[in-house]
Amino acid sequence: GTHDLDRDALREAGFTTQYTLALCATDRPLALSHIPLWTVPRGTVNVHGHLHGGHEPTPAHINITLERLQYTPIGMTWLLADARRRRWITGL
Repeated sequence: GTHDLDRDALREAGFTTQYTLALCATDRPLALSHIPLWTVPRGTVNVHGHLHGGHEPTPAHINITLERLQYTPIGMTWLLADARRRRWITGL
């Protein structure tokens, strides 16, 4: 989870590595993070949470907080379609 800060408890639960950022090498690269990135690499979309009910800082961000999505799960197909659409908005 995004607020799991007890590293010992996470190790005991079987988690061996914790990351603050993950990159997906999709046709539109995605940078996955909890907190929105200040600088999004050119051509990449930052998929993030943290801004509960808030809006994306820029068109290169996708805010997927539960409140923003009305507690509806989304899949990679939706996420990648939104990321591709943002390519035209941002001119990347």
